[in-house]
Amino acid sequence: MNKTWSQSSLMALLALALGGCDLLPNFSAESKINAAIPIAQQVLFAKAEVVEQVGPERQKSIEHEYANKLKLRALNCAKGYSPSWYTSSDEIRKNLSNHSCFVAEDSEIAKWLGLIRVGLYLAKPALVPIPATVPNYILADGFIQSARFSEASGIALVENQKNIEIIDLTSGKQLFQEDKSQGTLGKP
Repeated sequence: MNKTWSQSSLMALLALALGGCDLLPNFSAESKINAAIPIAQQVLFAKAEVVEQVGPERQKSIEHEYANKLKLRALNCAKGYSPSWYTSSDEIRKNLSNHSCFVAEDSEIAKWLGLIRVGLYLAKPALVPIPATVPNYILADGFIQSARFSEASGIALVENQKNIEIIDLTSGKQLFQEDKSQGTLGKP
């Protein structure tokens, strides 16, 4: 018996053989769209940092919500376009000309991850304890234009002409420094 197999029969057989494995690629339209127009690297880095900082039970919920956000990204930006499982990434990119939508969605996902990171930082204990005595002076890298003191920790947020610095009030050491153009001075 000489039987030839069609391509669809072979794919169905492969899907059955790999049904329980993680080796089977996701052929959903949303996955194909997100693979064709990948998410921004900054989002991937932010997600990796968040996942690294949370416990295993929280990782699962973040991964689930992240997957939902990726699905919405594809649905919102595709505007009804639904590629078939065999459509190439190049073909998908040609059919989706509004790449600014994907950039905006990536920005929203990055903002969501940023809020999670802020929450994780706020849940941590104070950087350093509030000192028993007030220091006589604070040294900074240049002329100090303004200084703000934390109510919950022994640090000061110091602004000079070029930089924003966080100073440990107990030791007087600089804990953090950033170019003034990259940050804003707020309440520590």
